[in-house]
Amino acid sequence: MDEQKDQLVRGLTATHTTALVVGIVIGTGVFLKTAVMTQDVGTPTLVMAAWVAAGLLSLAGALSYAELGAMLPAAGGEYVYLKKSYGDTAAFLFGWQRFIVAGSGSNASLASGFAIFLAAFLPLNAVWARREVSLLGQTIDWQFGPRQLVAVGAILFLSVVNCFSVALRPRARSWASTAVWSLGVQAVWSSLLAVSGTFDQLTDSLLFASWIFYGLVTSSVFVLRRKMPEAARPYRTLGYPVVPAIFVLVSAWLVVNTLVEKRVESVTGLVLILAGLPLFFWFRSRSPRPRSG
Repeated sequence: MDEQKDQLVRGLTATHTTALVVGIVIGTGVFLKTAVMTQDVGTPTLVMAAWVAAGLLSLAGALSYAELGAMLPAAGGEYVYLKKSYGDTAAFLFGWQRFIVAGSGSNASLASGFAIFLAAFLPLNAVWARREVSLLGQTIDWQFGPRQLVAVGAILFLSVVNCFSVALRPRARSWASTAVWSLGVQAVWSSLLAVSGTFDQLTDSLLFASWIFYGLVTSSVFVLRRKMPEAARPYRTLGYPVVPAIFVLVSAWLVVNTLVEKRVESVTGLVLILAGLPLFFWFRSRSPRPRSG
């Protein structure tokens, strides 16, 4: 049967989705966040241990998300899960957070990394790169020769471009039938964010906001097993209840730790999330109410 007009085409295969995830993961953070991690933990061995721990945590979250996705295979993903488990307010704030913090912050941080790596080709752009270095309190090893610097810069530059393409294309397609102007609004907001902080500051804010909802979505596994015990679950979380519980607890710890260690960035993310509440109540007041009787 032909796909209905203005409906998302269910055409992604396992290969497509794997490539999308890899493309998003290997963007800028792998290269730029490692320097900050090394400063924090002190040795390359501990940095690698942190990456391994992060990988295992991501696996725990993926196993939990898989149950929710198989149970509620509707477009919207986390929005749908939160609406079923916690109601309209939580679902709206997730969507708002994705637009105003996580999505825009991700675009801004990619643009920041893009500018840093582009400095290997355009010396004039080194002004941006040195701004990032000074604000981050870091130093860049400029002992590479010109050829080596260009080669490394080219690899990292292509990584960022690839990450941009896989991050923005699905979003653009999903918004095509609803509000094309949303892309323009987000582009302007992302640009403002890009010039308002460093790569590290931007990623700290978006990760803080994202982890609030990562933990909340994963906790939906527990909530929906209680609220919808008879619902069909083609897949059940491996290691339940330990695996999702570990993810939720670590998410809570990361949020609290970021709030303590990165107060400005985390409070900024929190204020931006809560700024969506007036919009939620405004939209709800304008929605047609069902007639009684």
